[in-house]
Amino acid sequence: IRTFYALDACGAITAELYEKLLNDSNEHIAKLALLSLTEKPKSATKSFGQQLVKLAEETKFATLRLHLAGSCQDRIAEPYAEKILNVLAMKEADANDRFIPNMIWYGYSKHIESNPKAAAKLAINTPMDSLRKSIFWSLAKRDLNQTLDYVRGVPADKVGGVLGAISQSLMHTKSLPAPSNWKPLYEKIAGYSDSEVQKYCAELNTKFGLKAVDREELLRQRKLARARAFTTCAACHAPGKEQPGPPLEQIAKVYDKQEDIINWVKNPGHKRKNYPPMPGFPHMGKEDLELVSEYLLNYKKESDK
Repeated sequence: IRTFYALDACGAITAELYEKLLNDSNEHIAKLALLSLTEKPKSATKSFGQQLVKLAEETKFATLRLHLAGSCQDRIAEPYAEKILNVLAMKEADANDRFIPNMIWYGYSKHIESNPKAAAKLAINTPMDSLRKSIFWSLAKRDLNQTLDYVRGVPADKVGGVLGAISQSLMHTKSLPAPSNWKPLYEKIAGYSDSEVQKYCAELNTKFGLKAVDREELLRQRKLARARAFTTCAACHAPGKEQPGPPLEQIAKVYDKQEDIINWVKNPGHKRKNYPPMPGFPHMGKEDLELVSEYLLNYKKESDK
């Protein structure tokens, strides 16, 4: 470590030596190299951009990930800073860390305005609840109606927290007309049993000046809509029947996530040699894809009882 400081003070650490030190198995040496590099002018980090991204991907040291996240605010050149933040945001190991998700947010927040769609995708996929909420809070501040459409892609167990962030973003707004995307979202999530979802749905309905909605009727209508959407699929997939495609119960065992079902329907292939390849359904709209996937997941849930 003394040798490092001496070399650094003399400007004698070459690019090759930096590369070696950043990957050192000693956490303190690797951190010293990273600190030294990120204390230089931002332009100096450009030649190390790919290596810093790789470091974010591979380092086992949380202290290095924390410093990388903090440096992405104003010490690491673009586009590498954003790439590093995207990598760090996917780290399951840091999902409950006290500091890293916040540091990622501080660095990433400036990118939301230029690419809100990418921000929403990151928020949906990150295992970091606090980061997800912060991004959706910012998105709602920017464009509430578009943000409500993004919420439809959020996993069911994360919707309550996201709605809470959106409700918080409207804290200083007394009332406003219901955005056009609120109704289809509410129809989708009204049946969720999560108390957080119910709480924030009620808050937002009040904010939008909407009367209390008959939840049971919404659930009934949604169930009918799922069944109607699935009629396209039923020509090849039905319970207990060998048709052009495998029986419904076989398919239901394969999937646990709505996103996986939607991706398969949009871009199918050939999974089972005793059945023909499944044709694609590029004409199927977002709403129908959601309804079909809900139908299949609900069928699985009922079959498992």
